[in-house]
Amino acid sequence: MYFRLKEFREKAELSQHDLAKMVGISQTHISDIENGKTTPTLFLAKRIANVFSITLDEMIDESLDEGIETTSFSLKGDDQVGRCNAGQAIFGATSSEGRT
Repeated sequence: MYFRLKEFREKAELSQHDLAKMVGISQTHISDIENGKTTPTLFLAKRIANVFSITLDEMIDESLDEGIETTSFSLKGDDQVGRCNAGQAIFGATSSEGRT
């Protein structure tokens, strides 16, 4: 999953520092998201999307997920089988959100 943060930030003519102040995180964290070093929490991703008046779907480029294996799983007590993208992660599991 690739966040199109830099694309929207530059289009809005915002510096990393200015965007960071707007959403309450450090400039370094914005840089890390743009460079794929970290993934924003869902809460942070929503705050960033709100700055640009876009949806999360617009901010996420899922085309980079192509070719990632999917795994089937069965829910206990349920005959339905779901699909889980092996590339999906829980947002913010190792996030440094909030650091300044």
